Amino acid sequence: MTIIILSIIGASLVGAFSARFLLRGNHISLGFAGGAILGLVFLEIIPELFEEALSLNVEAHILSIAVLLGFLVMHVLEKASGLHEHAHSDGHIHTGKTMAVGTLSLHAFIDGLGLGAAYFVSNSLGIAVLAAFVLHKFLDGMNIQAIAQASVSKNRRFFLVINIGMTLLAVFLVSLFWLSASFLLFLAALVAGVLLYVSSVHVLPEAHEHENSWKTILATVCGVVIVFLLSQFHV
Repeated sequence: MTIIILSIIGASLVGAFSARFLLRGNHISLGFAGGAILGLVFLEIIPELFEEALSLNVEAHILSIAVLLGFLVMHVLEKASGLHEHAHSDGHIHTGKTMAVGTLSLHAFIDGLGLGAAYFVSNSLGIAVLAAFVLHKFLDGMNIQAIAQASVSKNRRFFLVINIGMTLLAVFLVSLFWLSASFLLFLAALVAGVLLYVSSVHVLPEAHEHENSWKTILATVCGVVIVFLLSQFHV
């Protein structure tokens, strides 16, 4: 539990405080992060989910539905709040700021549920999900910083605390209540869909938004390859 807490807090803080240097577009690092998250989802998290499903006699299509549901939930939340547009606006964010931050907070709560559930299903699944979340929370920190800067807000630290707090609250809630192994597996699969959405719809398009260079593409491939090697040799 201590590792989870420190990872969530650390990644969020580093993302927020480094955002001022990265907001103008460190496309290579975004490309690498997107590739790494994709690799973790397809090479580590989903295989672990289906292995656990087999041992628990959970039907595979239930997990597939959960992954799809996680993807669709994020799509609806982002489009309803206009979060992606807000993060790239030129200062016209005042009216949507609260909704955007609220959506990030709800997203963070869903993240925490899945992260806590993954650790209760198995340590190996928990580690795979945590690795993806370190990258994911770093990007969340950058998003919050971007929203605050675009609105010339002095509440960026407050927004960040809310985001971190919602994730930790969800992790603690999962640890407090007894939940069946099959339901925990469903929650973990749900967050696999969230991570898939974040990488494929948000991070990678943003990495290539202003510069479609071979360096960025190579960074994405490197992110996938490194995860593949780690999954093979269990480094």
